[in-house]
Parts: sequence; structure tokens; C-alpha cells
Amino acid sequence: MLGESFSKELKPYSRIKSSLIDECSGLVKSPSYANTYWTHNDSGDLARIFAIDENGKLIKSLFEIPAYKGISILDAHNIDWEDIAVDSKGNLILGAFGNNNNARKDLAIYVVPEPNPKQIDQTRSYHKINFNYPDQNHYPPELNRNFDAEALFSFRDHLYILTKNRGNKKTGLYKFEELNPSQLNPLKKLEEFNIQGFVTAADYNKEKEILAVLTYKAIWLFKFNKDTKEPLLSKAKAYKLETKDAKQCEGICFKSSNELIISNEQQELFLVPVEEILVEKNFYPTR
Repeated sequence: MLGESFSKELKPYSRIKSSLIDECSGLVKSPSYANTYWTHNDSGDLARIFAIDENGKLIKSLFEIPAYKGISILDAHNIDWEDIAVDSKGNLILGAFGNNNNARKDLAIYVVPEPNPKQIDQTRSYHKINFNYPDQNHYPPELNRNFDAEALFSFRDHLYILTKNRGNKKTGLYKFEELNPSQLNPLKKLEEFNIQGFVTAADYNKEKEILAVLTYKAIWLFKFNKDTKEPLLSKAKAYKLETKDAKQCEGICFKSSNELIISNEQQELFLVPVEEILVEKNFYPTR
């Protein structure tokens, strides 16, 4: 029936096979290396990233490095890293913007040149970009706490954040208009969308012009077209898949234009066919 989402019980096809990755919080496919995906832990970990293959096996340096601990980002600090994305130049973008209490004034992203996971175990970032929400005036806000975020994606040469609104279970769409490492960069708020839950990850596929957005209980696909200038959720054709028993899912990325990989903090990996969601009965009107 038009407007109804459908439900699916997700079953893991594999697991992340490393004890180093104990709180997987973001996932993105490598733009340069075959069968390679980048991930990281949430807050409390070192400033490091990990490469895994599609089955969750750790990809590490071919050189003999005692006690391999991932790839360290030497000039970074892991303060609540929540998502990872790839920009239009092939850099990795790390989202240091977890903000449970909505009180942080040090929100940032790191721009990191993608390392060769089989060659090195440490690197540096190009830039650290500090930012703020232009509509936040108190830390924390007096009322609704809608300035937490766990989702980052690239679209048409710009970076965007989707917030995890604790006050109203909507999501705010914000755009980086500038990436100036020497100043505080105010985001531009584009819209607020009733996503009916807490957003935990996002990824965009330019082949199919689809933005995948993950919440704790659902996967949303927002279908755009080649004329779309801004990824406004309210202007897209939306599809919704409600997921059951997937636990605390916090990572999503396109394996291909036809498949999504989802990860949870329990080290499980799930595979979801895109066409399973893109059927007319799952079409969800946004306006």
C-alpha cells in the first residue's frame, strides 16, 4: 500500500574479525583499493582507522609490524568519532562530532589522504575543519537537544551532516559551504525532515543518485535525479525498510550500486539488496 514501509529481519552474513574493532561506528568503501572498507571505533579509542574486506577480515601492512594496532592518524584525537565518508577527491573524512549532551564547542571533521592499508600503519590528516551549527545558541540547549550527529556524506563536491535529534526524532540536514582550517566554519542548515528515529549513518551512491540513511530501526533510501543541486530529503522519492533485531547498527555504505553493507557495534555485518527496498510498495511520501 502506498506510504507504508515494510519490515525485514536482518541476519548477519559475516562478522568483523578483529578484537581491535570493538565498537564499529562508521563504514565506507575505499575509492582506490579493491574489496576494502574503512571503519573506526567510537569514543574512547585511539585516533586510528582500520581497513577490512567485505567479510570483515582485517587488512593490515604486509611488513612485520609488532602488535599491529590499525592505522594511526598522528595529528588527530578521537573525541567521539561517529562516521567516515569519502569526498569527491578521494580523501577520507572522519566525523569527530558526536555530541550526546549537545554541549561541545569543538566539533570537527578530519580530512585524511587515503592510505595504502598494506603499506603503512600511520599517517597524518590534511586538515582539521572546525565547525558549528548556526542555530545553536546555548551549550547545551535549554530545550530540545537536536545538535548531535552520527551521519556524514558527500554530494556534488560538498560535505553534508545529518543530525541525530534527541528532542524530536527528526533529522537536520546541514551543508559545509566552506572547509577553511584556519577558522570556525558555520554550517548552512537546509531543512529538517521527519525521519521517525535516530540517524546513525549515511552514504551516497552517485551511479543511482541514491542517499542511504540508517536509523536504529530502519533504512531510508532517498532517490534524486541528475538535476538535483541539493540533497533535500523532502524533495526526493523516499523508500523505507524497517529492520528487526539488527541491534545497534551504526555504519552503512554501498558495496555497489545494487547492495548495501550495514555494520553494528556488535561486529556483525549485514547485506541488503537495494532493489529489495526500491519497490513501489515501499515508496514513502515525504510531502
